[in-house]
Amino acid sequence: MIFVDIFVMNVLRMKKLVIISVLIFLTVSACEKQEVYNDLQGRWRISGISGSIAGSQQVRNFDILYFKQSGLYTVFFDGSAIQGGSYNLEKKKSENSGDNTWEFRVRFTESYSNDQYCNFYTDFPLIITFDKDNTLTLSQADITDGLNYHFLRD
Repeated sequence: MIFVDIFVMNVLRMKKLVIISVLIFLTVSACEKQEVYNDLQGRWRISGISGSIAGSQQVRNFDILYFKQSGLYTVFFDGSAIQGGSYNLEKKKSENSGDNTWEFRVRFTESYSNDQYCNFYTDFPLIITFDKDNTLTLSQADITDGLNYHFLRD
């Protein structure tokens, strides 16, 4: 009987430890996501596009990407809104590295697009990379020859 009591007490302690560990992990993960979300906020001016089979792309018909705190985004060209909708962040294990590296991605849900020639594509999630102070690269995820959008904070 004493053995059963000790066993039950150990199981209860283990349960508590597991619950506490999960809560700590979720808290740390949420804080990290909030930090990326805060860093992303504001106006970003396109400085170039690289990647694709051609090796680079000409920026066509957009110059500013604006992330709002409300979870909305807007793409501008010459001061006019040409595309917009909502966005959300997701954390995913990196598929490009052999170790346990995680990456943040932004997924866009386009509500409107007023310019058929704009080449800011929102069909795929974009991997977020803050390269240096005030620089941002958004890279198309899960595409072999995807585009990389390079931005400077405006």
